Amino acid sequence: MQHLFTYGSLMYDRIWREVIGTTYVCQRAWLDGYERLGVIDADYPVLVPNSDRAGLEGILRLNVSDEDFIKIDRYESEFYRRLTTPVYTLNSRGETIQVYSSLYALNPEYHYICDGQAWDIEYFEQLRSVSRKTH
Repeated sequence: MQHLFTYGSLMYDRIWREVIGTTYVCQRAWLDGYERLGVIDADYPVLVPNSDRAGLEGILRLNVSDEDFIKIDRYESEFYRRLTTPVYTLNSRGETIQVYSSLYALNPEYHYICDGQAWDIEYFEQLRSVSRKTH
């Protein structure tokens, strides 16, 4: 089992349950060195490296099973690649800690699908009728 940092549609419990069917303990987390960009003619984002960026917020799902990672691999398709990288979250004392997590970043050979703009979270939430919970 390993943690999963989600930054787009899979941050939302309803979409997560539709894709995976299993729930996990979640907490807010953030990631440095990446940016979340929109996709041409789509409402979901992609994650691309950008060393100038810090503090991209997302949801850390704890101890995701290997079986569920297989489902996520299929959902994310060849457009994404699974990486392991440090992310930051708060421990029970409210202190920032670093943990290693899997995440799905855009496979560089598909960079052409990016629209070059920051992903519009509010538009996505309105379009999909979803909202983020504070975990």
